[in-house]
Amino acid sequence: MKRPDWIQYLVVFLSLLLAVALFSGVYISNRISNASGADYLFESEEAAEAHVLLIYNEDHQNYDDAFMEGVAQVAATYRIAVEKKALSGNDYESQAIDVMKMAVYGGMDGIILHAIKSDAMNTAIMEAQKQGVPVFVMNEDLPESGRISYIGPSRYSIGQSAGKALAKAMGGQGRVAVIDQRDYSEVDDHTDDLMLLGLTEVLKSYEDLYVVLVKYTKQGVLSAESVTDNIMTNHPDVNGIFCTSWENAMGVAQVMIDNNSVHQYDLIGFGDEYEMLDYIARGTIVQATVVADTKAIGEEAMKAFAEYGREEFVSSYITTSLMTVDQDNIDAYMEALIDE
Repeated sequence: MKRPDWIQYLVVFLSLLLAVALFSGVYISNRISNASGADYLFESEEAAEAHVLLIYNEDHQNYDDAFMEGVAQVAATYRIAVEKKALSGNDYESQAIDVMKMAVYGGMDGIILHAIKSDAMNTAIMEAQKQGVPVFVMNEDLPESGRISYIGPSRYSIGQSAGKALAKAMGGQGRVAVIDQRDYSEVDDHTDDLMLLGLTEVLKSYEDLYVVLVKYTKQGVLSAESVTDNIMTNHPDVNGIFCTSWENAMGVAQVMIDNNSVHQYDLIGFGDEYEMLDYIARGTIVQATVVADTKAIGEEAMKAFAEYGREEFVSSYITTSLMTVDQDNIDAYMEALIDE
């Protein structure tokens, strides 16, 4: 028996409705799972003037609440919609490049990128800019890529700050190991590393204070613990260590505690993770840490994008400040954190 036409029409209509609902659900779910947040309207309900994609490594210490606060404040001032793409893992580079390509095809007005040194990322930035999408970089400067601006602390200044902290903690003499966290392969030519250049430049002022070892780690405390075991076993002359991330510093601290060698090393960290600050406050394990102004990085990155869009000109190198926290100022620093 043949079904009435209206029943067939109803079945087709309901099938189409179900397909649309499923597509919408998958699309929305995908956006939620792949983006950490996007704001296209502001409290005034005025439409955004521009849209920027923020691509960052969520494992990196610089992208904390203060950084996001800086981004949000400037975005609101200039009515910029910010889509945040948080990535993680050892394949950050390939993920970031894929997202950049999608952003270009998606019509984004600009990209703010946690950059790493690699030919592939240089090429991806060049291609984005050829397609009319300006790219602003953080973490590592890639001037050969043609990026519009680098925003963040100078690695040379980081090295200088660490050198001064080491010299003070070690009394101007000793042997230093550097444990540098990198998102990519080890660096063969240390003379090209601005952080190491800044560090060694400071240590030149002391007759008996040298960098004798540079080790590289991937993300995570366990990687730093393995490197520290190697240093303690094979380099007994080392008595000062500078770590370029709080995770490295905590890994070193744990090995020092486990080996009962806390008083054999002067440890300088990077960042203001609470446990590291607590060690400094108690006068044990960590002697000092170099701290970046992460809020300023977020603010200046957004300002660079906004000003370039309006003026088509912005400084190619925007440096944010650093400070060293040690026994002399730890109390004031922690009080300031509580007041924020």
